[in-house]
Amino acid sequence: MSEQGSTPAISDYELLRRYEPILHFTKGEIFFPTDIDRYVQHCSLWISHADGTEEQLLAEGQVSLEDLAEARDLETDAVLYLRFVDPPSLSKVARRALREGGLSGRARRRGWTPGQARLARVGYLSRVVDALFTLTLFARGKVPGAVAAIAEEESRAIDAQGEKYVYYGRVFRDSGWIGLQYWYFYRYDDWRTAFEGVNDHEADWETIFVFLYADTDGTLKPRWAVFSCHDFTGDDLRRRWDDCAQLELVGDHPVAYIGAGSHAAYYRPGEYLIESEIPPLRRVAPVWNWLQNFWEKTIQRGASATTAGQNLFAIPFVEYARGNGLSVGPGQEEEWEAVLLDPPPPWLTDFRGLWGLYARDPIGGENAPAGPMYNRDGTPRGSWYDPLGYAGLDKVPTPPDEIERLEREQAEIAQRQQELETQIAARMDELHDLGAIHSAMEGSPNLRRDSQQLDERIGTLSVAVGDLRRERSQNEALLSAIAHRLEKRRSGQYDPPHAHIKVMQEPAAPEQIRFARLTELWSAVSIGLLLVVFVLLAILVPHRLLIGLAALVAAFVLIESIFRGRFSDTVRAITLILAIIALLVLVYTFFWQIIIGALLVGGVYLIWDNIREALAGSRSRGA
Repeated sequence: MSEQGSTPAISDYELLRRYEPILHFTKGEIFFPTDIDRYVQHCSLWISHADGTEEQLLAEGQVSLEDLAEARDLETDAVLYLRFVDPPSLSKVARRALREGGLSGRARRRGWTPGQARLARVGYLSRVVDALFTLTLFARGKVPGAVAAIAEEESRAIDAQGEKYVYYGRVFRDSGWIGLQYWYFYRYDDWRTAFEGVNDHEADWETIFVFLYADTDGTLKPRWAVFSCHDFTGDDLRRRWDDCAQLELVGDHPVAYIGAGSHAAYYRPGEYLIESEIPPLRRVAPVWNWLQNFWEKTIQRGASATTAGQNLFAIPFVEYARGNGLSVGPGQEEEWEAVLLDPPPPWLTDFRGLWGLYARDPIGGENAPAGPMYNRDGTPRGSWYDPLGYAGLDKVPTPPDEIERLEREQAEIAQRQQELETQIAARMDELHDLGAIHSAMEGSPNLRRDSQQLDERIGTLSVAVGDLRRERSQNEALLSAIAHRLEKRRSGQYDPPHAHIKVMQEPAAPEQIRFARLTELWSAVSIGLLLVVFVLLAILVPHRLLIGLAALVAAFVLIESIFRGRFSDTVRAITLILAIIALLVLVYTFFWQIIIGALLVGGVYLIWDNIREALAGSRSRGA
């Protein structure tokens, strides 16, 4: 790691270039960080009115960055947005797709190969949630599949005039931190249609941070890297500069592995199992997790969990961040063009619309994003206006500042300890005086009321002294902890690099399952097949529906367990469940008999225990 001195002064642009990240993409990716100028020139500008009507404000070729910054009077709930793929192009591509046999498989034709099927990596409940999500695509707004194909063609046509790999950089200073923010613009996000992911949308803005601080001698030192990844925020996004196990560096350049189609950034190459939460089910998940933990720890007595770490009420998707495709950055196949956002241009500050198609998706995933400064609804984006909070650094001082703060706190607590000693001594002296007076009052009935009042004063003062002593004791422990921390900091020792991370994102290793291809096929059809058979049961044997449904679910679970090599564990779990159900039925059927029997047994036990205690006492006195 090199060190950058503060003299001679280094410009913000030079700082950005010195630490600019290296991005490794997955083979099959077609959309890379590029300039916004040519993208906007190939877009039309639209407004979606509150009543659902669409109005084109500017046609393709008429839009400029200056037009985006123009002030417009919009009614409430209206949405201003760019459109990269115009509607007339869709019918043309649809006709071509019919001739060529479909629009799917574009990523495979570009060299991408999928890994283990995502549904084969999770259980039935996750598949049910995934099925519900898939069905909602018919009811909510989504980007047509043809849009991705057209966006690919138009993007290739633009790049034929000259490829550009661009980032938009920003430098800010806050609370001792110097933040370098790199914004990357992609013309299209084809995660769903090309890489079997969650969503598609026109345009994409992603960001990476590098945080530096000035050491006591003025030397600038890099401390943290923060990679944006979907909607995650806080400590889990952050990796320390000396974290060799997680953060890869080439000189002073952090390396990011970019998710195929989604453009989320990861610290290590691989395939990541991503869980997309469903908002209505967020409250159900903790209850289910509690029940699952109770089952595993209490009923199965610590048996290993088969779904550890999984949110069963989230939609599972695989993120391919293999890093085996194009690499962009210093010393790579392609180099960056840097654009410094200083001062912030009007298109950044004044355009609160969307940078691509507004699909009217109520969940939001299929709608294009807004720019770096704003969310889709026009509110300020946290990663722009509160980057320290976004990265979880709002509570983390720089290393030199931490030492100063600890020393100041140490001095303040030591001063408080002296004050406490004085206060405790004074109140103890007062307590002794009151205690002596109280003793003198004893045996004087005429002073009973005064004695009672004195009791109250003594009690109140005793509580106050106890509080002061408790504070003194806590301060002693805190002073010891601060002294220990200062000793480590002054000697250059820091916490383990992963100490701040609660959930570490790691590449998912393919699960070892039997008959892999057959299992993947089964995982793909199981939920649909379960639904079909349930409908047939409801039609053919409606009077046996509940029994048939229970048998059907048990059969499907047993088939799944065979594929995963868990047949014996599953049979044991089913046996336990049946035993618990039988016990509950017995309790319900013989509830009052059980209560009466329990009371009789309890009464007999109490009589026996009390007689045993009485006899033991008699023998002891006789001896």
